Amino acid sequence: MSNLKCAAENCTYNSNGDCYAGGIRIDGKNATTTCNTRCISFEPKTKSSMKNVLNATNIVSTLNIECKAVKCRFNKSELCDANFVKINAHNESCETFSCN
Repeated sequence: MSNLKCAAENCTYNSNGDCYAGGIRIDGKNATTTCNTRCISFEPKTKSSMKNVLNATNIVSTLNIECKAVKCRFNKSELCDANFVKINAHNESCETFSCN
């Protein structure tokens, strides 16, 4: 079970809200709000997306998040320290972002 939930259903790595990218990167070096962050590991699903993303060893948890949003209170040496993270469905932003 992962403590990361992804609402971006149009991402190749999303399966029922779980992320199977193996690890993700959140961008937003100068972010002061959630809308200034973005999951840059996002890959849109296409009809030709034939990746085997359902490998349980590739499920992402907050331990697998590299975070460039240095103003976020959960950012500890560019790694996420949040207990739970949610990625937004519409713009792949980090809904857990909280500015210091």
